[in-house]
Amino acid sequence: MKSRVFIKTAAALMLAAAAVPGMAADPEMPSQGPLPFDGMDTDHDGYVSQEEYRHAHSERLQQRQEEQHQYQYRNMDEAPHYADLDTDHDGRVSREEFQAHQQNRMQERSQERTERQQQREEHRQEMMERHQERVEEMQQHRLEQPAGGMYPGGGMGGGKR
Repeated sequence: MKSRVFIKTAAALMLAAAAVPGMAADPEMPSQGPLPFDGMDTDHDGYVSQEEYRHAHSERLQQRQEEQHQYQYRNMDEAPHYADLDTDHDGRVSREEFQAHQQNRMQERSQERTERQQQREEHRQEMMERHQERVEEMQQHRLEQPAGGMYPGGGMGGGKR
């Protein structure tokens, strides 16, 4: 009985996934992450033209809108310009240029992450030092208090009634 329910549920989920807009899109064009070279090289000549590049990016935007992607435009402003990829300025991007750009971008992001981690660690150290200074100030303040308590006449407050 349970296996029939499981099979029916799995079949329903597969049918529902097939009906979702954008799911039948080009499998070489993922909705997240960097665009793959082969997904942009639509004429399969081994190069990406500026038109192919523009088309791939507009297709990505449309795909995200159809999927109602939670972060439709996240990092879109960080997408490289075509001129950044075409390093030899021949009007087309080769696989080697594309891979070199991706490698450089990964190194830049790695360095940025390392710098952020160092900044967080420096901030944490500053906070620990401030905390330690405050603890020492409080201990010094306690040592300077009269032996009878915090208020004149001894005791912790209230005075005579």
